[in-house]
Amino acid sequence: MKSRALLLATALLLAAAAPAFASAHDHERDADLSLDHVTCCDDPARWAPRHDERRADFAIHTRQGDTALLIDGDNVVMQLSDRAMHKVTRSLRDDQDGDDNALGRAIKAAVYSSVRSMLANGIECPIRELRDVRYTNGELVLIARNGTHVFEKVDIGHERATQDFAADDAKAFVREFHRAQAKLR
Repeated sequence: MKSRALLLATALLLAAAAPAFASAHDHERDADLSLDHVTCCDDPARWAPRHDERRADFAIHTRQGDTALLIDGDNVVMQLSDRAMHKVTRSLRDDQDGDDNALGRAIKAAVYSSVRSMLANGIECPIRELRDVRYTNGELVLIARNGTHVFEKVDIGHERATQDFAADDAKAFVREFHRAQAKLR
């Protein structure tokens, strides 16, 4: 796996899948398993098919451009950016063309198919389920009506994705969120 984009995608995939594995083994919690029995997030956020960034009402990207945060219709969505998806897809295709034997190629094909299907999704939260969105101490904070901090478990490398947006972008997102929220009232 040659590229930084592929490494990032794998890290995002593992970060998203880790809570599911933990909750599947924690018998005291009700495991909210979805999308092939993997969960990424706490209620009210949920896995959803990728949203088209070009059609979103508003979008910002992390400083490196690998993660997008969208307002799309009645939802706030966090997903890999279109640019990162193109990089990952290209890297997976290039890496899959290696010189492995038949068994190695079959294993790679199965793993890459799973990675592609996971990355073809985003984390979505209905705007109506969010009490507030604000930018505080260098971080976008999205608070659900139930008190949950939405997207706080999504990491990029060793940093939460919500901490990786430029201040001006994050503040613009807060303004756009409040406009969208007002339209829904």
